Amino acid sequence: RVSAHCSRARTMAPTAFKDIGKLCSDLLSKDYKTGSNSVEVKSKVPNGITFTPKADKTGDKFSGSLAAKSAVPGGADLEVTLKTSGVMSASLEAANMMKGLSLTLDCETPAPGKPGLLSSGKGTLDYKTDALTAKGSYDYYRGDAHAAASSAFKALTFGACADYSVSKSSLSKYAAACQYVAPDFTVCAKLNEALGKPDG
Repeated sequence: RVSAHCSRARTMAPTAFKDIGKLCSDLLSKDYKTGSNSVEVKSKVPNGITFTPKADKTGDKFSGSLAAKSAVPGGADLEVTLKTSGVMSASLEAANMMKGLSLTLDCETPAPGKPGLLSSGKGTLDYKTDALTAKGSYDYYRGDAHAAASSAFKALTFGACADYSVSKSSLSKYAAACQYVAPDFTVCAKLNEALGKPDG
């Protein structure tokens, strides 16, 4: 009965697991970037395609990209990005396949000089309700699977995630996190464990 009441009272999905603790880390890093400059411009042409050129400069290193995004038949959005490194990526997102569920397909070409048509091809499912946020993904080329989920009770948000290597048939990483958000402060805690790596 208590759970049902809390679910109705919430007006938005719980914070995604990857964003738990982001409020705290942003206070220390987001507004104090040093040695890095970025320029991004968005423009939309009459046929509905949005172009976004972006340039980044860190020290003596320069990188840039040009992204083009457009709606495609079926209610999906397609975005293609070409980077100055010569790598091209594409993302197809189908939102609201059913209530709260969306599907994203991503692929990327290998760096110039490396063999293969694609270096990665990943499918991601996102599911959101008033009480739960969940995400699962699988990269066919790398053989990596990822799952994460988070929930909330009033001001407390908690969640966990795990990475699984299909090629090695073993768990490669897991993590758990929680955060408490009050009007005057935010407290968060995280536990991360990478398996198969030596300590230190």
